[in-house]
Amino acid sequence: QIIDHPPSALSAPIANPGEAALRAALAPTDDRDLYFVARGEGRSVFAPTLELHRRNVQQYLRRAP
Repeated sequence: QIIDHPPSALSAPIANPGEAALRAALAPTDDRDLYFVARGEGRSVFAPTLELHRRNVQQYLRRAP
């Protein structure tokens, strides 16, 4: 079975990080964000605590009907 994927989904193996990813891992930023929620359209919301992350999930992914 052939499954269509956007070109970016198949551009590189997940277990083969590029140079930029390796450099970022060696020199992390000073922020405390540990969690993120992808809102779609290339936007994300970040949170430093699990409690705030769960609120973000409720707000952006599990919207009440």
